[in-house]
Amino acid sequence: DVATADELLKGKVTALLFSASWCPPCLKFLALLKKFYNELKDSECAIEVVFVSLDHNKESMEDYFINNHGDWFALPFDESLKDELTSTYHITAIPKLVVIRANGEVITLRGRKDVQDKGTSCFRSWLN
Repeated sequence: DVATADELLKGKVTALLFSASWCPPCLKFLALLKKFYNELKDSECAIEVVFVSLDHNKESMEDYFINNHGDWFALPFDESLKDELTSTYHITAIPKLVVIRANGEVITLRGRKDVQDKGTSCFRSWLN
């Protein structure tokens, strides 16, 4: 059985990572986000990261994801939901980390700043 996104993300805080291989600040942020994610997962926090690629082609996206990302999910490159998410959350610059609840309600559009400034302590504020 293949789990659906709803099943995988149920009851969890989801961080949508808008990023691309051609973006130097994205690579820098990835290292920090991996550390952040691993610390939270080690503490059994209910969080998942979903990579939303803004790469120019599928090959670049897949190489970038396999070689640089953490143990998290990725939206398929040709998934039509990508355009909807990019529009819904007004993604004009990357990297961008949009943090949402399981019901889709936005917790913060400034997840990157939270992670950079506060580290794992921001997760508690995301829950409230």
